[in-house]
Amino acid sequence: MDLIKVAEQAFATNKQHPQFFPGDTITVAYRIKEGNKERIQSR
Repeated sequence: MDLIKVAEQAFATNKQHPQFFPGDTITVAYRIKEGNKERIQSR
C-alpha cells in the first residue's frame, strides 16, 4: 500500500469547517503546555 495514502487516511478527520471570507475575524485557540500546567490561549 502507498505510504502517503496511509498517512493521509490516518490524519483525515472529515470535519466540516465553516466558510470564511476576506475581512472576517476568526479566533484561533492554542493549547499551551508549560511544565505540568496546561492552558488555552485565544488569539
